[in-house]
Amino acid sequence: MLASKTCSVTVSDQTDVLQIPAISQHLEASVAGLVVVAKTARAALHLHDQPLKYTYHALVQGRENFPEGWVVQRSAPSLRFGSISEVVCEAAADAATFRKGCVESGHTILGDCVYGGDQAPMVRRRALYLQVSAVSFTHPSTKEVTPVALPTATVEKYDKLFAKEAYVWEMSARGTGGSDYVQKCKEKWDEQYAAQEADDQPA
Repeated sequence: MLASKTCSVTVSDQTDVLQIPAISQHLEASVAGLVVVAKTARAALHLHDQPLKYTYHALVQGRENFPEGWVVQRSAPSLRFGSISEVVCEAAADAATFRKGCVESGHTILGDCVYGGDQAPMVRRRALYLQVSAVSFTHPSTKEVTPVALPTATVEKYDKLFAKEAYVWEMSARGTGGSDYVQKCKEKWDEQYAAQEADDQPA
């Protein structure tokens, strides 16, 4: 059985039904998306003995030199973070391992202060821009590989963040930002990222 964090789970009619469904994966409270639960003892044992494959959907810092297998949906310059990218990746690793891998690759997930530390690209309200958008597993009854995905791959808060970063970038480029916030973002860009951008330009 697959359910979202806000979805109710129906009771199984099997003789080995569990009084409380067993969660077959660890998903931190800050990570949105799908979780797999077993409603019977047989299903719980089956899922415990086999790996799950996850599809992660995240916003990360940077726009190049991504790990193999990452699919970039879109990228944009950002005054706050240098640049940001929306990526999708399939992996057998759990969310915690995936988050650590993002930091090690130089593409920390936005809002991930747990693994990114003091240098993590923080967003207002300390939101973590990571979602488990799909999970595939071998079904305990049919023995077939069963992929299940969220109804839509578009995350509204991702769209809002891209729109905000684009607005701040445009206002700064025009020199008509006007607000202290835009000015602070521009100063941070000049201090942390301007030299790096210049180095990346072809000779």
